[in-house]
Amino acid sequence: MNAIEARIERLVATSETNREVLAERLEAFEAQSVWADRGYQFYQNWSPLVGSVVSTATQLIAGRKTGHDSKFSKATAAIQTGLKLWNLWKTSRISRRQ
Repeated sequence: MNAIEARIERLVATSETNREVLAERLEAFEAQSVWADRGYQFYQNWSPLVGSVVSTATQLIAGRKTGHDSKFSKATAAIQTGLKLWNLWKTSRISRRQ
């Protein structure tokens, strides 16, 4: 066997080893990406609801602390909450269609 054939055999062996290492790393990456995908799906499905709940709670707390008891401020808060809930409902309907 000459030097070129020996070198080719070493390159093939090295290539096979690299393929095995790459396959193992790909399997580990796929397992990790499943969790990332689940987290992203959770975020897409629930972020509108969490945003609406937080903003509504913030309005209620801020209204209590500042003492805005006027009918105008209550009507404004109700309209804002209604608009947020309307956007939440539209978003959920769009995501269900897909």
